[in-house]
Amino acid sequence: MFTPATTLSATHSSNQEHWMDTSSSSSTGSHHPYPYQPQRGQIPRSISRHQTAGRQRAARWLYSRSGAVPLGYHLPALLATGSHASPRPRVALYTLQSASKTASATASGPAAEELRLLTSAPHTGHVTQLRWLHVHEDSPLLVTASSRGQYALYSASSDSADEGAQLREARVYKAAHRHGAATAVDALLDGSQLCGGGEDGALVTFDSSRDLALSAPIQAHSQTIRCALFLGRDRVATAAASVRVWDLRAPSAAPTVLKDVDRNGALVSAAAIHPDRPHQLATASSDGTLLVWDLRGRQYPVFRSRQHRAAIWDVAFVPGAGDRLLSCGEDGRLLFWEATTGWRNDGIDEPKAYELVQNHLPLRSLDYHSQRNSVLLASDDGALITTTLS
Repeated sequence: MFTPATTLSATHSSNQEHWMDTSSSSSTGSHHPYPYQPQRGQIPRSISRHQTAGRQRAARWLYSRSGAVPLGYHLPALLATGSHASPRPRVALYTLQSASKTASATASGPAAEELRLLTSAPHTGHVTQLRWLHVHEDSPLLVTASSRGQYALYSASSDSADEGAQLREARVYKAAHRHGAATAVDALLDGSQLCGGGEDGALVTFDSSRDLALSAPIQAHSQTIRCALFLGRDRVATAAASVRVWDLRAPSAAPTVLKDVDRNGALVSAAAIHPDRPHQLATASSDGTLLVWDLRGRQYPVFRSRQHRAAIWDVAFVPGAGDRLLSCGEDGRLLFWEATTGWRNDGIDEPKAYELVQNHLPLRSLDYHSQRNSVLLASDDGALITTTLS
């Protein structure tokens, strides 16, 4: 018998003092969790739940992927959300800070934090994805993908007193797709270029400073593109029923196609590139399978495991020492993956998955903030869940 993870209810906020190993002796995905006693410093220090007004499709911490917090945004923590609700979808800017000026950390965990809405702006169509990009460190931009088949850039501003916060639509890329929704978006680290994918299977690229497509759309897939990720300035990976890597310098050239993705006929539902190792790609599928790839000339996954009980909706690498990864999905679970000897399926010291959160509804997105050492989750009922790792 094992102790189940904390299940979060609509009004629940808790400090969770254990991790569970959900890995089995086989990598085929049977679920036989057992109690796991982590090393000191590895326990999730707290789990907090914050309710918002709408159903949030995605939530992202405001920080640059280079590791530097933009000027003026050090404290309190800021985050953005994009809603998937009718009839008035919105993007919003929130602050997460101590519940009171006198609040302080205790032996049982950090000081309680409260979520405050700073500002919001209307969005044309449902938000299907959003990312931060930083053309200037003191002027971050939010890029969104829309169910109306377009992309939008929003400029964000706030000060340390939370006064005068603004979220303004700065640019719209209309008619980016022939039909259907825009379903994926990503930005180069320097924010100069955007890429996106849609229900029409087309890959599009844009100059973020102008209303200008960098090239004609590439018909990348015959199915909906769920993920589009820059692998560098000249390469983009797209994912649908397969994962394909495109060289933007030769858009008419045949892509590199990664093998063995759809072994069970499942579609790719999420993907992530390691922030420090651009050759390391993780993909997740609608059947709960996680794959890790080494893109240095290899077309087959180096690791495969199925620990989620349903579709995985988001995945992210944890930067720093070691091979660590986070995933969340339809089963309401946040899993922490740790590969102490690298990503491999050899039956010896294989990567393990530890359950950090068990939510009562699906978790649609996750984001890891390295400066806070904190994970941000978006639940299907509009709640934002944060867990800080000690």
